Amino acid sequence: MEGDDCSIGLPGAPLPNSICGDGLYCSLKNGNYFPTCEPMLETSECFRMRREFDNNLGKGSIGHLQQAPLCDGDGDFSPLICIPGQTCFCVNKRGERIFGDGLYRKNIHQIMQCECSRLNDKLKELVEQSFPFFSTRCQSDGSFDPVQCFGDLCVCVDERSGSPTSDTKNLTVGLSELPCYDEKIHHDEFNYARPCENIKLGLINMIFEVEREGFIDVEVLVDICDLDGSYAPVQKNDLSLFCADKNGERIEEFSVSKDSPDADSMNCKCARARKLLTDNNYLEIPECCSNGNYKKLACRRGFCFCVDEDGKQVSVEVIDIHKTKLPCSENECN
Repeated sequence: MEGDDCSIGLPGAPLPNSICGDGLYCSLKNGNYFPTCEPMLETSECFRMRREFDNNLGKGSIGHLQQAPLCDGDGDFSPLICIPGQTCFCVNKRGERIFGDGLYRKNIHQIMQCECSRLNDKLKELVEQSFPFFSTRCQSDGSFDPVQCFGDLCVCVDERSGSPTSDTKNLTVGLSELPCYDEKIHHDEFNYARPCENIKLGLINMIFEVEREGFIDVEVLVDICDLDGSYAPVQKNDLSLFCADKNGERIEEFSVSKDSPDADSMNCKCARARKLLTDNNYLEIPECCSNGNYKKLACRRGFCFCVDEDGKQVSVEVIDIHKTKLPCSENECN
């Protein structure tokens, strides 16, 4: 517990025989001769933000949909952030949004752990890349796809840990030979790659061919596919950028010209959330900018408040007739 004596260990000294527990670390504070268990406020951004949230909550300056940061025992951000009544999405250990989302529902923090998304995020840190590459395939909620294929060899894996749960099978005999094969998820038993992944593979092969012929290095920094093999939210054609669903089809009218200032910041997070909620018959649907991003001002059930680029509430709410008093009411989409 906080303030308990602990042992930090010294060279040549016996190993520490006591630990502090989650959210605490052993520290020798100024003026003390013996180390004690102290909160991770100095070393953990998550716990620092949690303390700030608690302080603001005590002052009455937290909105009704704002959620306290969730931290794990090491002081890192827990894998999930939710917008109550709408969606939840995956974050890495630093609290940055990564691939994976789903509908907000009961026990979502136990159900959705984003293990595959976090593994891929870690891989990006370790591997220098100049063009998109293939890695472990995830499901839309950030868990592992139960079928993983590497070349022509395929195997079943645990959706949470990614550990193999079956013998390997050759793709030429068909994915249906695997006990984890699901025709609703894996539509073609003789082709593991999905339509977007086939296009991506062609792009990668083209890059290798160009470099093999002695041309200068080619860099393609934007991946057209998501980690589940579907199309990424932002797609483009000759004239414009547009928000796409997982099948690559444009979502409503969310599109901007390539030379528009709104193209540079386009993320389609709002458009994708709107699509997910609409398809599942939710009644409270977010309003988006023309480029598919969240408007900075959101209103629900007669109250309005400011939100960030992920749609999270970041201010106290006011009744809708007073929404112009909020700093985000001006230039909602700039």
